[in-house]
Amino acid sequence: MTLTMSKVEKDIAELERRICESKQTVSLDQFDEKMLEAFN
Repeated sequence: MTLTMSKVEKDIAELERRICESKQTVSLDQFDEKMLEAFN
């Protein structure tokens, strides 16, 4: 699979739309590197 900037931008826009629709907020302060361990 080739990752392009347009694909990344589309995915980010979709994620932002879902966050908005669910009335959630997201902050970098909430990020913890340990969250990534589930994807290893």
